[in-house]
Amino acid sequence: QDIEHGRWPIWKATLTMISDAPIFGHGWGTFEALLPGYRPEPTGIFYDHAHNEYLEVMAESGIVGLSVLAWMIFLFLRRAAATLSAPLKPIERKTLFWLTVAITSVLIHSAADFGLRTPGVAFTFALLVALYSRVSEEPSLLTDEAPASKARSRTESRGRAGPT
Repeated sequence: QDIEHGRWPIWKATLTMISDAPIFGHGWGTFEALLPGYRPEPTGIFYDHAHNEYLEVMAESGIVGLSVLAWMIFLFLRRAAATLSAPLKPIERKTLFWLTVAITSVLIHSAADFGLRTPGVAFTFALLVALYSRVSEEPSLLTDEAPASKARSRTESRGRAGPT
């Protein structure tokens, strides 16, 4: 019911919007203002978003914006594949796996909703991406071994360099 009478008409209107400005789109944040002019008939349901993040990005920023988004997703998936195929300790593998699942689930959910346009969801997603980026660069941050050994080596080098 929701697809047939709600999202599908909005998606068709969004595709028409995209066809009118396919390269650069209509501008960030213009979707809600422009949508009424693209809807062929009122459905009785108010929509201020496309309920598909990828279509809305393309309507607002065109193929240029969608290409940037697709490139970022590609880089994430490439890093996820490389990181998860590397030799890792169990805690590192589990943490990186579940961070990957969390990020991927938001990306999949974005094909049927606009969660990333909700500040709380967007902030949480940005936090997950930042955490994933840092931990995937240096998985040993998840264990006490790396920081302690670095701190120990700094203490030892200071002890040797100081006056006797």
